[in-house]
Amino acid sequence: MSSPNIDLFKLFQIWNPSFGYNSCVGYAPSKRKRCGWEMYGSSVAKQLKDIGNRLPHVHPTKAELIEVATDALCHHHKRQASDIAMKWKSLIDDTDLEDLSERMRNARMNDDDSNPRFGGSQSMREEAKRKQEEKKRQERAQEEARKRREEEERKRREERAKEYARKEQERKNREAEGERRSWRQAWTRYAEAQEKFKGKKIYSSSGIPWPVKSGLQKDVNEQNVVTFYYNALPGSSASEFYKMMQQECLIWHPDKAKQFIKSLTLTAAEEASMAVIARMVIRLHKEFGGRRTS
Repeated sequence: MSSPNIDLFKLFQIWNPSFGYNSCVGYAPSKRKRCGWEMYGSSVAKQLKDIGNRLPHVHPTKAELIEVATDALCHHHKRQASDIAMKWKSLIDDTDLEDLSERMRNARMNDDDSNPRFGGSQSMREEAKRKQEEKKRQERAQEEARKRREEEERKRREERAKEYARKEQERKNREAEGERRSWRQAWTRYAEAQEKFKGKKIYSSSGIPWPVKSGLQKDVNEQNVVTFYYNALPGSSASEFYKMMQQECLIWHPDKAKQFIKSLTLTAAEEASMAVIARMVIRLHKEFGGRRTS
């Protein structure tokens, strides 16, 4: 019986139809498909031809197939040689080689490349190269488009962030200006009430110019009094603040204050509030005096 002349090159699908050339026969897990690394070694074609010529009388050993598989794998997938060889051996052992040979001969009658070389015909390689270049061009175009979109989105985010920061700063400026205005108004109200106080033109404790932002006796405590003077005092230097606190001492010192309210009857809470103001005014006068000389 004559040899069926099995074309193991085709049986083992060395030719990769997805790329149009002979590629590594290994599996690329990262891409979840066959490796696309192009292979040019002629040893695979020669070894497969020698093995094919011995079929079906002598089947190749696993060692022979491992050697072929090693040459048919790129350096990334050499470790798959044993698995590839076992798959090939099972294919040979389980295939009706006579029938396969007949079908291959019939198929070759309509094949322009009747004697495929390792790497395919020149026209096929050129077509495969053209397709690969077109694919790479499209991938580059897609990558450039993606980068442009990302850059445009980055710029939009930056613009939105700048706009938000600008509006936030404007809001803070408005709030700060509103706060300064409210302190100026509090001082004006206090100063007007103080003139009446010094002129002994008040007829009830409600007319006492309580030095707190609200102007109300119920809000008088050490912290609120100190906060009022720190924020409401007009001026910009320790010397100016010192002179103004000196004037405040002339009003709120216990001996002085009694002169302005001698006709009034104060509650215990109102007397306690006046004592708090006196202590804080004296303390701030001393504090600003120390800053003035430092």
